[in-house]
Amino acid sequence: MSNESFSNRWGIILASLGMAIGAGNLWRFPRLAGQYGGTFIILLVFFLVLWSIPILMAEFSIGKKFKKGVIGSFSSIGGRKTTWMGVFMLLCCMGITFYYSVVTAWGMRYLVLASEQVWLSWTGGFSLADALKADPQYLDNQWNALSNGSYTTVAFHIGSVVLSALALYRGVQQGLELINKILIPALFVLLLFI
Repeated sequence: MSNESFSNRWGIILASLGMAIGAGNLWRFPRLAGQYGGTFIILLVFFLVLWSIPILMAEFSIGKKFKKGVIGSFSSIGGRKTTWMGVFMLLCCMGITFYYSVVTAWGMRYLVLASEQVWLSWTGGFSLADALKADPQYLDNQWNALSNGSYTTVAFHIGSVVLSALALYRGVQQGLELINKILIPALFVLLLFI
């Protein structure tokens, strides 16, 4: 069992940002801000400060103190009677992982689709604008093809799970930290672009 930890505080900060900033901030947040004028941001910040940040800090403190997994840490805090809380947390994280692995596959597929469209627009091919002129339901049809029985999406899903497993296998510093140093700044660039 490895006792590997983050190499510095930036590694912890980037990992925290990776947990706190989800795909919804790219896909859903701009749409809701445009639709409702952004007034919900007050509630978002309120619950972030009241709920999310304290829980995240507690999780890191518990992990640092006991240097165990989530089940062992909860067992160390309150004895065997609180082990169920660690099991519950593990099941919640697994559920989130299942969801985000699918979202990651969709995101990877959309990245390929967007890259194809950029290439076609540069080379004078049949672009997205041309496709939408010819068929206004083009993007709906793309989504249906992407989300229902698509072997390409299944391949991207398997790829996202394998890449995640490889990152975890490499450990905290050479896996998680290294990926966060690339992906979190890229996320902020995307947020600024949006």
